[in-house]
Amino acid sequence: MKKLSLLPKLILLFSFAFTSVNTAGAKEKNIDHPQAGDSRLKSVGMTKDNKSIIQKESPAPVFFDDYEKDWRSADSLYNIGLPKSALEISEKIYEKAKAENNQANFVRAIIYRIKLTQGTEEDDFFKSLDRLKLEEANAQQPVKQVLNSMLANVYWSYFQQNRYRFLNRTETVKFNPADIKTWDLRRITEQTMVHFKMSLDNPSLLQSINIESYNEILNNYAYDKEIPNGRPLRPTLFDFLINRAIDFYSESEAGLTRPASQFLLNDKIFLSPAREFAALDISTNDEYSFDYQAIILYREAIKFHLNDPLPDALIDADLSRLKFVNSNSGNIDREKLYLEALEDMQKKYSSYFASSDISFSVASVYAARGRNYFPAVSEEYSSDTKKAYDICRETAELYPNTIGGSKCKALMMSLSAKEVGVTVEEVSLPGVASKTLIRYKNINKLYMRVVETGIRTLTNYICV
Repeated sequence: MKKLSLLPKLILLFSFAFTSVNTAGAKEKNIDHPQAGDSRLKSVGMTKDNKSIIQKESPAPVFFDDYEKDWRSADSLYNIGLPKSALEISEKIYEKAKAENNQANFVRAIIYRIKLTQGTEEDDFFKSLDRLKLEEANAQQPVKQVLNSMLANVYWSYFQQNRYRFLNRTETVKFNPADIKTWDLRRITEQTMVHFKMSLDNPSLLQSINIESYNEILNNYAYDKEIPNGRPLRPTLFDFLINRAIDFYSESEAGLTRPASQFLLNDKIFLSPAREFAALDISTNDEYSFDYQAIILYREAIKFHLNDPLPDALIDADLSRLKFVNSNSGNIDREKLYLEALEDMQKKYSSYFASSDISFSVASVYAARGRNYFPAVSEEYSSDTKKAYDICRETAELYPNTIGGSKCKALMMSLSAKEVGVTVEEVSLPGVASKTLIRYKNINKLYMRVVETGIRTLTNYICV
């Protein structure tokens, strides 16, 4: 059975996915979990003579009134197959967090409720969606923005799981605005875009909130309490939410009818230096262009970090912008312009640790060009692989403990790996020279021997 997942795979704790019935209305068979602490019995297995092994349900869950202990308790109950008991604790956490205005645990409790109610009632996907919409409507900022970001991903996840229905459905005039099952492609795209836009309302507030205050809804911290190395690159709630929107708009177009004058990224101005790019006035009538929405968001993300004391976050945002434009531009000189932009960045920030990420990007361009070198055809790109290796070696030596330095070490290993491949003709005619193509990399000498064989030996070899 096809299942719907309300919550997409994200770097948030709300990567929890919940499943339900498909849009055709088929219903999953649910297990009736006894309420924690009641007197009912449950079967946990069978003996050899087919008699059920029965044990009593666990006692009522204990609420410690301590967030970390209570989340561990809820997780423990869920992992042993007691979702209703876990839900009891998560609901108490929800009430406690709401009363104390503990935003991170409040959002986490909303997500957890969605996770625990999956497969427990008919149309649970749509009911959970309605609950999430109600929470968003009643929430205060900045929780409201976080929930809007979640809702946007929920809508688009629903589209992706029902893509064939939307693409085969004509644009509808009479539909129920509250019923997602009746929407056409334009409607669901509009709603996704609206919620991503609402997730960035009041940017000055979002920019003032350190992302550390939302650790409880970040997967790697919620469970192992470790802060990832990349956290300084997106230090605020604004960075977190705007990059979630950028990730969405960086996907391919939804398939909507577009105007004759479509928005394109062909102008070299989109590969200009960060400060110049941040001052651009970008406008279009192509309001459904994902490229347009993405480039606008990149401009805002870069503008926010232009005057940071350290350029780490700016470099991260700008590298992402340049890569995005290079991948989506139709400019015939885009690779040249992209490489020039990267090398200008590298010179400007060479004294900073974060420049190692720029160096890796530059080396990656040269490595890709090096793969287009064919000695028998042209000497173009002949030195690019070596140049990529030299850039990586220098970067790894200067900044060995950085993310960019580690990436450079990996690229060096790939570039220096020995490879050999032999291609022969499928059929060789008697008395006619048989051609063989040998490709090799990082090998100084190759030894080849021609061995006489017969069809029987060859057949046995192939079979083995």
